[in-house]
Amino acid sequence: MSVPFGLTVSYDAETKTFTEVDLSRAAVIDLYDYLESRFEKAWPHNPDRDKDYAGCFVGSFIGGAMTFDHLPAAEYRTACGWVSEAVEKLPSLHPYKDDLMAALRADPRYKDG
Repeated sequence: MSVPFGLTVSYDAETKTFTEVDLSRAAVIDLYDYLESRFEKAWPHNPDRDKDYAGCFVGSFIGGAMTFDHLPAAEYRTACGWVSEAVEKLPSLHPYKDDLMAALRADPRYKDG
């Protein structure tokens, strides 16, 4: 398993571009550790892959990506709240706060509520 380079907020299939925020290795691990239990508590395993938000998050990380591109708007906003909490609580994320929050808030799913 390789550690991802950061958080992938979204992927635009039309332009084939990713919206990503690069983080240090320590910040990636800290953020993943913070988010994993919250994903699994909020969205336990679901046999419908399209709704297995925790499974997709964990599986993507194991595959070398930490991504939110699979989340619908309501779940996306919940995950954004967790990232906001994490950047306040975890010193390794403090240098990335502005970049993370700007990228998350720029996504249309953030506003779809």
